Amino acid sequence: EILRQHRLTPAIVFLTSRRACDEAIDTFARSSARVSSQRSETIRGFLEEFAKDFPSIEHHPLIPVVQEYGVAAHHAGHLPSWKIAIEELMRQGLLDAVFATTTLAAGVDFPARTVVLTQSSVRKSQDFTDLTISEIQQLAGRGGRRGKDLVGVVVITPSPYIDIHILAKGLTGYPEPIDSQFVVSYPMVLNLLKAHSLDQI
Repeated sequence: EILRQHRLTPAIVFLTSRRACDEAIDTFARSSARVSSQRSETIRGFLEEFAKDFPSIEHHPLIPVVQEYGVAAHHAGHLPSWKIAIEELMRQGLLDAVFATTTLAAGVDFPARTVVLTQSSVRKSQDFTDLTISEIQQLAGRGGRRGKDLVGVVVITPSPYIDIHILAKGLTGYPEPIDSQFVVSYPMVLNLLKAHSLDQI
């Protein structure tokens, strides 16, 4: 509601886990912050059309929340077709907020006006690890839509679980060097020779 009041939507709220994303969505069942009936109808129409090509989302349990409140969860626990639908709704400007894990920051064209950071570490394997400078910049880089926003906004929520020094270093420091993982192997060479002439290779 605060982000809406200050015209800082759409926003991506990065949370620590899939469960946290789903719990955030559950809180809207007790909220009065509904979107306009016109936007709700537009979202409903989009999802109905989308379900014709992707019937797996037709009875998704989050559809009522998405339609009524203009918010969604997006994480690896959802069907790929659902994530595609949410991404498209966000691109069309029909959602005010998406609650996501940090995996959303890489590889998906998913811009927003505002990014909300709620963590300075991420769970990897069995333990929590501090976010790297590159990861923080990747998250923050989602704030600001090209051609729509003059500036992007990053909001850091106060929490005993956030180390502000890690986030400050991430937002102002230089990214870690990239180490190439490219390895020339025999199968790669054989496949190149099979598909192309020596001049092309």
